[in-house]
Amino acid sequence: MVTSRFDRWGPIAGIVFAVLFVVGIAMTVGNLPQGDDSAQEISNFYNDSGDRLQLIAGGYLMILAGVFFFWFLASLRTRLIAAEGEPSRLTPIAYGSGLVFTGLLMASACAFISVAGDVSFGGEKFASADAARYLPELGYPLLVIAGMFAVIAMIDAASIVIRRTGVLPVWIAYFGFVTAVILLASVFFIPMVLFVLWVVFVSVAMLRARPVVGTPSVPD
Repeated sequence: MVTSRFDRWGPIAGIVFAVLFVVGIAMTVGNLPQGDDSAQEISNFYNDSGDRLQLIAGGYLMILAGVFFFWFLASLRTRLIAAEGEPSRLTPIAYGSGLVFTGLLMASACAFISVAGDVSFGGEKFASADAARYLPELGYPLLVIAGMFAVIAMIDAASIVIRRTGVLPVWIAYFGFVTAVILLASVFFIPMVLFVLWVVFVSVAMLRARPVVGTPSVPD
């Protein structure tokens, strides 16, 4: 079992990320006006302080999820790099791709809540549905296309290291490969559930695993 209290925080952060990410997405994407909504529907939404508050709260949860994901990612990097040994080639790919996803997650959250935040905190009056129709929708490609492609690179690289070294249960590597393929259809949102499950599985496995020391990777 993991003996260091510090070693436990990274995996726990991964589980917290999963919860915050799901709740944040539900509160933002689940409530955000759609581009084909009428101007009146969009105006009614942004003129309602309760709707704006829920949207902004969801965006903050997504950004907070990104903070916890970074913590999880740092812990995963430590474990992978110790298992892969030097020179580490795959671990930097997994870590760098995870950082890209973190940035895109936060950027997408900012896009989702941009109009609501401007009205609630910027002293702006909601005047037109045009910007509100398209600006928040920038968050979708940032998250479900660019963000998930970064996740695909992260999961693939991490899964190869896991399969070669056995640093975590090998079935997680195969689940990761399947997840990476299905995430190519992440534009439909539902495939992102597999990404969340992957983070939870990896987090639980790291909690249960022994601390690793540097070991050479096993060639294919």
